[in-house]
Amino acid sequence: SRGGGGGGGGTLGDAQREWGGHKQGETLKNKTIEKKRSHEMCRLIIQHRARAAEKEENDDFLTSAARFMVEDIDREAARAAAKIRPRTYDAKQRRRDRRCEISQAQRQQQRQAASQKRLVKGRKSFCVQRRRRNAHHGYARERNAGNRGRGK
Repeated sequence: SRGGGGGGGGTLGDAQREWGGHKQGETLKNKTIEKKRSHEMCRLIIQHRARAAEKEENDDFLTSAARFMVEDIDREAARAAAKIRPRTYDAKQRRRDRRCEISQAQRQQQRQAASQKRLVKGRKSFCVQRRRRNAHHGYARERNAGNRGRGK
């Protein structure tokens, strides 16, 4: 072989090393550059994806906000239409509708207020038994009609 590569045609690596094709250091340098480049690429891709996700989130927020606005407008329109609509149907129906319109919280508040009023009046001190005894359950003639069926 040329240049005494140990007799009998040296391997390719030998030849490269002999002729200084690219030395060990160079390949290492290339690899690190390659690594750095791929790392940078990864970082860029990740960043891009994060941005895309953020944008999508913003879009989601915007769409949901827009949807809410539209629904709100629809609700307002429906309310206005209900006010304008001539009430031809009967009063019972109207009462039922009104009852449906009152929200749960309001109903609860009303109930609480009513119970408070009852407490203020002092109804609770009433003897429940006496009230029961005086209720003649449709047999008003006999005084003790409330106790029918229990003897006496």
